[in-house]
Amino acid sequence: ARGGPVFITGYCFGGSVAWRMAQTCDELDGASCYYGGYIATRFADEAPGCATIAHFGRYDPMVDFAPVEKLIEKAHPTAQIFVYEAGHGFNSDRRKDYHPESADLAKERTLMLFRALGGLGSAPLLTARRGKLNLNESGKACVHKEPCHDGHHDRRRGSLDSRAGAGPRL
Repeated sequence: ARGGPVFITGYCFGGSVAWRMAQTCDELDGASCYYGGYIATRFADEAPGCATIAHFGRYDPMVDFAPVEKLIEKAHPTAQIFVYEAGHGFNSDRRKDYHPESADLAKERTLMLFRALGGLGSAPLLTARRGKLNLNESGKACVHKEPCHDGHHDRRRGSLDSRAGAGPRL
């Protein structure tokens, strides 16, 4: 028995590793992937097996943006893709491309996801791990492969998916 949820976060090549682990590791509950170059190319076809967010800089010279746009169009039900007006490594204050506004927002979204999945202290708990993640107005999360019939989705405010502008504002 695990002591709590298991998350992964990765940056640059580690972002690609985190995405791939979200696709292949059944023990993960959530993933946050920063500017991984292989996410939208080598690993784009398979949806992650857990709730996953990915952060890309629009002006990243190391990540071709056309495949990122195609990844967004795939609308994987377990993934949400965020694009920032920043370059590569925007989260690192040791880099010339450091962009504090984007870094703060990406960190906030990452922590919100991990809290929604039951980590980092008190937050709405996610009890299922597969399928489409939906957050209702009260902030509670549930995951279903098929539409839920108990009525709590009637007030949903979004779902964790990769369509631009879709889903909750994580």
